[in-house]
Amino acid sequence: MNRKLLTIGGAGLVMTLMTGCAGGAGGNSSSSGDTGVEYGATPEEYQDALVDMEPITLTYQSTASSPTEPMALRSQSFADNVQEVSGGKISIDVVYGHAIAGTGEIADALADGRLDLAYELLMYEPSKYPATDALYASTAVFEPSPLVGEMAANAAFLDVAWSTPELHDELEHNGLVPLMPVDAAGTVFSICGDGGVDLDTWDGRQIRVSGTVQQEQVRELGGSPVSMNFLEVYEGLQRNVVDCTLMNLNTGIPLGLIEVAANVSYPETNSFTRGAGGFFGGLNFKELPLAAQQLIFDQVEGYFGDSLRSSIGSGADASERVNQSNGSFLSFSEEADDALSNAYSSVEEYLSETGNEDMLKRMSEAYEYWTDAAVELGYQNEGDYGDFHEWFDSEEFSPDDFAAEFFEQVVLPHRPA
Repeated sequence: MNRKLLTIGGAGLVMTLMTGCAGGAGGNSSSSGDTGVEYGATPEEYQDALVDMEPITLTYQSTASSPTEPMALRSQSFADNVQEVSGGKISIDVVYGHAIAGTGEIADALADGRLDLAYELLMYEPSKYPATDALYASTAVFEPSPLVGEMAANAAFLDVAWSTPELHDELEHNGLVPLMPVDAAGTVFSICGDGGVDLDTWDGRQIRVSGTVQQEQVRELGGSPVSMNFLEVYEGLQRNVVDCTLMNLNTGIPLGLIEVAANVSYPETNSFTRGAGGFFGGLNFKELPLAAQQLIFDQVEGYFGDSLRSSIGSGADASERVNQSNGSFLSFSEEADDALSNAYSSVEEYLSETGNEDMLKRMSEAYEYWTDAAVELGYQNEGDYGDFHEWFDSEEFSPDDFAAEFFEQVVLPHRPA
């Protein structure tokens, strides 16, 4: 990885940032002599560049089940921005609820042209995406933190993803064009029908997991990991097929899990590893004129900011819902926290076996860097998850400065060119 110095927000914080030149979005131009548009161009400049292009409509399958879910915000906002900046030359039809391709089929739909843009959950196919799975495993270094830590986790996850050549190789091999190659998706919590902060409550419990390393983490706590599609988790908890699920709140809240499992807990030191997806283009994206590719790619800055709003806002929403449901939102006991920390060696072993020995170090450095960056820009935690809804105002939260800094320093070098 290359490193370069930067000043965050002009405030004088100078640190090293991992950038790298691995991977990039886009492909061959659709016509000879196709020229692009500089980053930061006005809508008029984009529209001038696309004047000879026939109007098109792209199909984008969102990760959200319906347009009313929190994560639908970024999908619709992205679609609206693309249409506005292009002057109507590019329209995006957003579909929800996996209407065109189900989980595990989306990459194929992008590769064969049924979808143009989509959010795909790569975590369900670790053998197909080993570098991506290794990246997920390295998220164990994150420390649960409702605001600053979550901002840093989202940035660090993408920072390391963009600078990992093997990850981009496997995406390209499977016909995926990375627009946001991974998505931190929010802190993973233990969501249970009954409390789960003490180590003895984990003994023998059936815990739904979604990642390779999560299985070892649950075993270290004394539980039994169970594989289950996330769409089946509500019924699984309701019928006591599983006692708990490890899941982020962006997914858990729309599924209504707080109604059947209002006891949410989290470790203090290391995290449960995150299993997430990413935002990709496919075959048809590669055939767009270069200026159209660039226009779409540039809207990822806003998409990233909306992702932060959704994931962090979901934490505050869950905090309020848990309190209203007479549930609990508590950190692990010291004994349980120590047990989960013991599973850290499983993470190290897994990454070593897969040839990713440096991944934890890189992720830890990126997480520290972006934590300092968020603090320097004025963001701070004023409490924990239990009272998050009391001190955090979702309406006032606007991380555009953080998103812009991140985009320009990490994402921009991978812009189609």
